[in-house]
Amino acid sequence: MKVVRYFYYQLYRYYSQEPAPFFKVFSAAFVGLFLNFLTLSSLVSILLKTQIIFFVTEKGIGRLWPLLFIIPLFLIVRFYMKRRDCHTRIMKEFKDQSTRQNRNGRIAVITYFVGSFALFFLSLWLRESMMNF
Repeated sequence: MKVVRYFYYQLYRYYSQEPAPFFKVFSAAFVGLFLNFLTLSSLVSILLKTQIIFFVTEKGIGRLWPLLFIIPLFLIVRFYMKRRDCHTRIMKEFKDQSTRQNRNGRIAVITYFVGSFALFFLSLWLRESMMNF
């Protein structure tokens, strides 16, 4: 899981000068992971020729369903990172990197985000063209 720790380290370093850096790191990581989840579910639905995941998009309170996942997940991650001192261990693990390693790490994080969005939209396009969703 060194990749995940490094991903966290790079995001935290990027947001460390702004207010509420942990919340911004969590938000960025959640968006990336949620896009990966949606991409995988879309590809599985193409392979199985059925829609696996249905999202409620009704008016009013039905649009707030993501909060049922985001808020508890944020609290769990915050507890794990802060109370169990995982944040400090991650920051110590990668603090002695060279300039080249930091540059390569930033490139990897940016590539992950761009790739996540590209694969998500590609999976939607494939699903629409193959299954007419």
